[in-house]
Amino acid sequence: MKNRFGLVTSLLTTLFAFGAFVALAMTLCSLTACAPAGDAAVSPPPPASPMEPSEQVSISLPDPSARPSEGAVPSLGVPASESVAPPPAQPSAAPSAPALAEVSQTPAQPSISPLNPSFPEIPLDDESKRMPVPDFLDEDQQMLYRQAHSIYSRLFGANVMIAVGMEDKFPDLPNLEERSGIVYTKAVGRYAAWADFDAMIHSLFTDRFWTARNAIQRGERYVNINGALYFLDVSMGGYYRNDNFPDTFQLKSKTDDEIVFTLTGYYSSPWPNEGESVEQRDQRLRDGWDYTLDFNVKLVRTAGGWRFDSFHATAADQEDPETAALLHRLPG
Repeated sequence: MKNRFGLVTSLLTTLFAFGAFVALAMTLCSLTACAPAGDAAVSPPPPASPMEPSEQVSISLPDPSARPSEGAVPSLGVPASESVAPPPAQPSAAPSAPALAEVSQTPAQPSISPLNPSFPEIPLDDESKRMPVPDFLDEDQQMLYRQAHSIYSRLFGANVMIAVGMEDKFPDLPNLEERSGIVYTKAVGRYAAWADFDAMIHSLFTDRFWTARNAIQRGERYVNINGALYFLDVSMGGYYRNDNFPDTFQLKSKTDDEIVFTLTGYYSSPWPNEGESVEQRDQRLRDGWDYTLDFNVKLVRTAGGWRFDSFHATAADQEDPETAALLHRLPG
């Protein structure tokens, strides 16, 4: 009886141990590798590596025609909270070759130098480049004098048609306009637009001087009609200036804001005198002059730079011997 009781006790102990083992195995399986296939574990992303310098600038510019997704944040390899959309302009660092090629497709706009006003340039012919200029003016002032002389001589001298561009583009039927009983001709060429002409004029002369010089008895010599330059088609004679003797200059006063000097021109009768042959006339012109004319010129500093507040050209402002004598300008 005692032996049977011990056998039963051993059997129950064995069954209890087996059941405990099975329960423990099932618990361990649920905690380790026995999860269902549909619940695959997601491994954390590896830490982001720092970007190379070349990667920071090889950013293709966005297509301006494409609309970005609403709420989308561009990624540059940094967290979304720290990312900043690149500006449409080129990045500050030097772009890589593909990015440079894409940006360079946009044509570069010509820049305007502060010293180069926004109107067609004032060309100088060979005569203007060789002409004498006052040695008491600096290089920029001398260039201003050459330009002013070239423009003034054509506007008020014998070459008005050249000044308004008619020498290289003469219309078959020029446009004519009447203002205050004066018939004006429409200009063509370099300064056909009034805005260009006006800007060019005021880059050389003060408004006070130009307004007075451009005035005529019943109006103006050069006028703005519907945004175009029109001019009075008259020219001054250019007969008496003796080109064998260059202009001379005499400084009268000079300060930081004003330069005043005298311009002297030399004149002779261009026609042979009684009993004088053409050859003798030419020799007389080379030997000397008949009379001189003096003109006052004033250069002033303005907010826009140096401008002429008084100006003359010896050929454009010449006077015949009789008029000069009446004005007591002849020697003696």
